[in-house]
This record gives sequence, C-alpha cells and structure tokens, in this order.
Amino acid sequence: MKLILFDLDGTLADSLQDLADSCNYALQQNGFPSHPVEDYRYLVGQGVDRLLLDASPEYAHDAQQQATLKQAFHQYYHQHFLDSTHLYPGISAMLEILHHAGYKMGLLSNKPDAFVAPIVEALSLSPYLDAYAGQRNDIPRKPDPTAALQMMAQLGCFAADTCYIGDSNVDMQTAQNAGIRSIGVSWGFRGRAELEQSGADDIVDTPAQLAALLTSIFPSQSKENPYANQ
Repeated sequence: MKLILFDLDGTLADSLQDLADSCNYALQQNGFPSHPVEDYRYLVGQGVDRLLLDASPEYAHDAQQQATLKQAFHQYYHQHFLDSTHLYPGISAMLEILHHAGYKMGLLSNKPDAFVAPIVEALSLSPYLDAYAGQRNDIPRKPDPTAALQMMAQLGCFAADTCYIGDSNVDMQTAQNAGIRSIGVSWGFRGRAELEQSGADDIVDTPAQLAALLTSIFPSQSKENPYANQ
C-alpha cells in the first residue's frame, strides 16, 4: 500500500489566527508583549513548548514561567481552537480523490495530541485518515522521525512507498530523517523559499497539483483515480 502522511497546521488547515490569539492571550495574561499574527508564521510549527519559548522574552524562559504560560495557552486554546481554523480551499476535494484512489493516509502534527482528534472531527477529516497523532510526551516532536516511523509500522507501509507533506522546514526534515519522500506545499505558513532551502523533493502550489503529483509518483490501480491514465 502507498501511504501519504500529512502535517496539519499550514498544510491541511489554516489555523494561524487561533494559534496567534491563544499565544498572545497567554503572553498578555502574564504581562509580556504580544506579536502580530503574521509573526506566528515563523513561530509555530515545533510544538507549544517551543512556541511559547520563542514568543516570550528571554527573562521569562525559566521553567516556572514557561509552565504558567503553557497553562494559560491551553486554557484559551481549549475554548477557541476552532474560532477561525478551516481547511484550505481544495483540500477536501484532494482528499476525496486520494481516498477513492485507494491510498492510505495519516496525519502527524506537533500540535498537542489532545487537540488533534477534535480538530480532525470538526473539519471532517476523519473519513479520509487511517491514523492521526499529535505531540505526545513519550514521543520526540518533529523533526525527529520516531512518530512517522511508528505510524508507518502501524499502517504496514515501507519507506519507499511513503511520503510526508508539509509547509515548513520542520516537515521536510521530518521526511528526510525518516528516509521518505518530502513534498512541500507553498500555500502554507512558510512559503516556497523555505521549502526549497530545506531540500524538498517536490513543491506544489495547489491541492489539485498535489493530487496529480501523488498519483504520478505513487500510482494507484484504482479505476476511480482521475489521474491514473495521465
């Protein structure tokens, strides 16, 4: 079987506003300056702990202060993680094509694991995914390949038949560390330049291009695959 692994934030879903609002709430509650939403394009992607560390001033980097910030972040995000988060245009159609073409699909995020399932359900992603997971305390966060390798083993797929799709250097490094193909999406938080610098094997600009690429590099035998004979 062919396995397609996706990042979540900045790849399938535009969640930047909700992440920025939650982090800014935590900062403001503790008397620290907040950041413009656009700044969070380069602050998010490596998990909440790293986000809060990078977003807070250096004098707030002690363990106790970071724990307080994290508690405030989780408190706010728990109530607001779907205020603005939505799928990028064309994602649902792309997933439908890949699903009917017979691919296995998984989702691997640095978002805390407790939030992944509710978002997957709310955005109607669950019918397409064979597995999904967020950051867990016992598993190193991306770009460590452990979580990706575990999901590949869980779904019975080999490296030669697996790719990882994301919008950042962290995602490309995750794929490279796992020994699988890396595909960057330019519509996400970071853009094409970072993906090129990160050595992405392929870069696409639209979900339709991604569907066409995937069905060409990982051919499906399904007659429902609209790209099968191209």
